[in-house]
Amino acid sequence: MITEHQVRLLHFDRSGVKYSPFINIHRDPFTFVRLILGLSSPKEEVLGLDTNVQWKIERGRKVSGTIKMVDSNQESVTFDLIDVHPVFHRAALRGRGTTCWHARDRDGNPLDAVLIKDAWRGEDRVSEHAMLEKVKGVNGVAQMLHYCDNLAQTKDFRGRQVPEQPNFFNRVWLRVVLKQYGRSLKHFTSQRQAIGALRDTLAAHSRLLEHKSVLHRDISMQNLLLGLPDALPGLRGILVDFDMAVQAEGRDVSDISVDCRTGTRMYQSMSVLWSYEPESNATAHDYLDDIESFFLVLAHLMFGWSGIEQEIKPKPVSLLDWDNDVPRIARVAKELFLLKDLDMTAIASFWSDPCRDLLESFHAFLKGISAVKEKMRKASNPNSRLKRLQKLHAKRQAHYDTVKAMFDKALDEIERYGEKPSTRGSGDSDSEDDLSSPTPPARISKRGSDDVEETPSKRNRTSEYNGTHLSQAVDEDNETLDD
Repeated sequence: MITEHQVRLLHFDRSGVKYSPFINIHRDPFTFVRLILGLSSPKEEVLGLDTNVQWKIERGRKVSGTIKMVDSNQESVTFDLIDVHPVFHRAALRGRGTTCWHARDRDGNPLDAVLIKDAWRGEDRVSEHAMLEKVKGVNGVAQMLHYCDNLAQTKDFRGRQVPEQPNFFNRVWLRVVLKQYGRSLKHFTSQRQAIGALRDTLAAHSRLLEHKSVLHRDISMQNLLLGLPDALPGLRGILVDFDMAVQAEGRDVSDISVDCRTGTRMYQSMSVLWSYEPESNATAHDYLDDIESFFLVLAHLMFGWSGIEQEIKPKPVSLLDWDNDVPRIARVAKELFLLKDLDMTAIASFWSDPCRDLLESFHAFLKGISAVKEKMRKASNPNSRLKRLQKLHAKRQAHYDTVKAMFDKALDEIERYGEKPSTRGSGDSDSEDDLSSPTPPARISKRGSDDVEETPSKRNRTSEYNGTHLSQAVDEDNETLDD
């Protein structure tokens, strides 16, 4: 900022902004000249550019580029960018600043593409590479190839801070290289592909918690990728982005903090959004919050898309405030959607009856879960809340199996009847074929790598999710909380 008498330097980074006091350019011309020389320097590192990213320029335009890195094994690796434009870039200045590129390892198989991800995490958070290392080998989860942590810290860009700024949070730059998969879920090419991807990422989420004690906490449309073409069941969807993931092993169910800043606002659960209210008694962030986020992704797909690559704009009224910056407004909007009957007439006829039945069954399941959690939240006795939460979590596998059975049933019906546009004119779930039957669906023949997740006995016991049997999966004892 400059006037005819004064100049002020504003420095922006992923932690926010820091600015200098006003400097009189007539009384202190030396400092003014230094600022001009620094800002016009031809040296990329002085300007704050990443010198590991290099571009080939023709006629003033980027035509190709490379990214170099020294990985955790101290080996230098060079990647050729497939596209000069990032496949994802978080536009906000302050925050993680996540940017992703498609590339190929120059010394590797030219047919094997990779995804390079840059992000700035809060220094108090566990580095994503630690989580990715822990979840290696889990089907349906992105697999890490290389990483380089602590490339820079925002505190090093700011010089001496005396006194320390009270609202400054240091951020650390991490670069990871992952196997490349498909595009994000919203780029589905068929209903079968979309439902299969959601089902397999939900199953991966279950396996992460059961076998690795990792809770994801940021389920969103962008973090659910489509599997590679012709992927087997278990790999039809890939769960990515472990920036917000936490280790759940050895921790009490009430020990994982709930924070409305954790996750993607559009898909945050009601319970997470309650944490914004003082003295709200919001329950700990748990797997049920993530399952609710899976439902919100499904609902966004079905209410927000009228066909392949046909996103409805502007956003439908029922989804308008889901991503509101004010947590209370976002929570109320989701309460209206989750706790009332769905307006199925607002869904485009593109979506077939099996998909509609899946959405209604999933909605009914979460309605029951929400009722139990609301009782917990309103209880004044902390011990009662904890006891009820532990009792609810004891049914974890039954909850996962119930929801997975809904997806399996929908996929089986799509396999048998195809993806015919729905002819229903209202939210009536009756159809010529009894798609709401609680009978467990036949197993899809290609099990692929999904065999480890469940047994037939569990499936038969937990797939009865219609109105008659829902309470057994949610709160079979129908107890009340002691206030």
